[in-house]
Amino acid sequence: MCNSPAAAPVPETVSRPLTDKGEIALWVFVDKIPLPNGMDDREGTLQADLLPDEASLAPAAGQAFKFNHREFQWGAVSLVDGFFGMVGDVATGGKALDDSAGYLYCSLASPAAYKLTLRIGSDDSFKVYLNGKLSGSGLRERGVGPNWETDTVELDVKKGANRLLIRIDNYRFDTGVYCQLLDATGRPASGLQVSVELLPAATVWNYTDSFDYHYSYVRTPTPPEEPRSELFGARLQRTMALLETSVPSKRNKVKILFYGQSTVAGDWVHIIVRTLRERYPNAVIEVENRAIGGHEAPVLARCAAQDLYPYYPDLVVFNVYGGMGTGELERIFYNIRKYTTAEILTFPHHLCLSTDPGRDAESANFKLMAQKYDCEFANIREEWGRFLETHHLKRSDLLADGIHRNARGDLLLATLLLRHFKFNTLDRGGWCNQIHDYEARCFFEESQDEIAFAGASWSVSGGVAGATAEEAKEAMKAGEIIWQKCARQGSGVVGSAAGDRLTLEFHGNRIDVVLPPDAAGKLGTAKVLIDGKAPSSFPGVHVATRPSLDFVKSRPAIKRITLGANAIPESWVFRVTAVGETTDRFSYELIGRVTGPDGKGDSEKPFVSTSGRIRLLPGDLSPFYGKRPRTDAMIGFEVKWEVNALCQDVWRPEPTSDPSLENSSVLAQGLPNGRHTLELKLNGDGPVPLKLIRSYSPQLGST
Repeated sequence: MCNSPAAAPVPETVSRPLTDKGEIALWVFVDKIPLPNGMDDREGTLQADLLPDEASLAPAAGQAFKFNHREFQWGAVSLVDGFFGMVGDVATGGKALDDSAGYLYCSLASPAAYKLTLRIGSDDSFKVYLNGKLSGSGLRERGVGPNWETDTVELDVKKGANRLLIRIDNYRFDTGVYCQLLDATGRPASGLQVSVELLPAATVWNYTDSFDYHYSYVRTPTPPEEPRSELFGARLQRTMALLETSVPSKRNKVKILFYGQSTVAGDWVHIIVRTLRERYPNAVIEVENRAIGGHEAPVLARCAAQDLYPYYPDLVVFNVYGGMGTGELERIFYNIRKYTTAEILTFPHHLCLSTDPGRDAESANFKLMAQKYDCEFANIREEWGRFLETHHLKRSDLLADGIHRNARGDLLLATLLLRHFKFNTLDRGGWCNQIHDYEARCFFEESQDEIAFAGASWSVSGGVAGATAEEAKEAMKAGEIIWQKCARQGSGVVGSAAGDRLTLEFHGNRIDVVLPPDAAGKLGTAKVLIDGKAPSSFPGVHVATRPSLDFVKSRPAIKRITLGANAIPESWVFRVTAVGETTDRFSYELIGRVTGPDGKGDSEKPFVSTSGRIRLLPGDLSPFYGKRPRTDAMIGFEVKWEVNALCQDVWRPEPTSDPSLENSSVLAQGLPNGRHTLELKLNGDGPVPLKLIRSYSPQLGST
């Protein structure tokens, strides 16, 4: 009698749909595979296969393999959203992931053939394979999260099963990936089923917290209570009021910008954002993390002209090293107060391995800046020390290297900062002096006090109900609105006749309009004038976006782009035309999509384009990130950016499909911060509704 060979184990299939946001939240994965060349040849390493014939991989959870004399096993993970952070071994504080790679695999079942876009965030470089073919790759060095920098990869999805494989090459510290599928219209994809296979005994790990992976010890003890914590949040009261008062029928939008260098680009940001979204589920929290690793204050102050001030956030969370003695640190605080109405949450440096007294001096300076510029100050340096002392820990226990935090340190930082996100009525509010709402539907005796209406067509939204025909006729002749006769509450005003207008005197550098929530149908338009001129005629309304990354995909290739007074909205290309023996000397040309060829420059000389629309300084140019030998691939390297106009010369209101969200739009941003007169002239092409006009007046720089 002979024994039959054992049957191959039959894998179990586990499936789930995409999330509501089109995110892929189910994977088979493996990580900590060592990269062969480390940091010596990142590009060559990325282009080559790591595992043999990696494009054909179709693993099941529980499947084991050997690579470089080490045993590995594929696991399965189910995510809350499209974010998966991998943070290394407990014993090494994440260092086991230095110079290593990971793979993620799933099958996508599609009801039809589609062209989809994969939005991918990666820490660091990535490769994407679909059905055994390379769809896209990127040489990157960055952090990852749903609101961080992402790339897009086009996918030709076929009907039926599709094999999707992603490889992530990590260079330092923690790593991870974020994946979202978008349809042809740019909306989250739907209708696809994600599945993975599990061998017997394999299970799906439910990844419910973005920072639990490999970290039983991450559940850090609660930090000691900080004295005077009842006052926390006193200088964040506009942000906190918007969060706290968000309800299903009125969902407030809050814009938060994190800014600094690599210590601000950590995973603690994701902890704070997720916590706030859980606490305030009805608020619409828009987050940008524009931190740039390696850029201390003297450099960051240059980049902030593109990154920070035009974004005009409600809250800036800010920390950076350097710039105390040379003034750039204070310049950033000053400019936030000069160009925006943002609240500021700032904090000193955490305790690193260095005991340089200069770190203490810099940290103390943040106290001064916070008090001088009316910022919320989180004293995390002193709290960090008390935490270490209370729990008998060393500084290195919270660090991944000499200065950067490990996952435990990130959780502590997030915990300390989250204490300050508190609705606190013990201190003053008073932001109405900076952000002023002018209600269109005000009482009759005040109707000419703020917004002045002229013309016969203005009325309360839905008509001037409750007034007699004779009263309405007389009021229209006078260009007034009969507020006190309205039988029902109108949500705003509406005008329609050509030439009818409204005017408002305001103070500030930005002016917005807000539509009534019941505005519907085809709406008309209005000509916008500021001080009798088109908003686009003000130089400050034109801003440059952050330039694209340098040759090694590390940092923005140009620190600051200064615009001339005659700037217009268009895209620009900075193209390297020649490089010396090393990259500290190069020549370039500049081309605008509208302007056309606009001059040639040299890396050692200030540059003004032929049209005068672009100005560049030698110290701001770093297309190759430092000095390195020339290669042929450097010739023709391009840096790209856009110039946008933060204004509307013609206001074209659009109704909203979600009345719970405020329907607002910017008429002009970047005006000189001072007295202005807004005028809206109706074009007579349909009704133009208005709920209120909102002005923004920064504390400093007033004229």
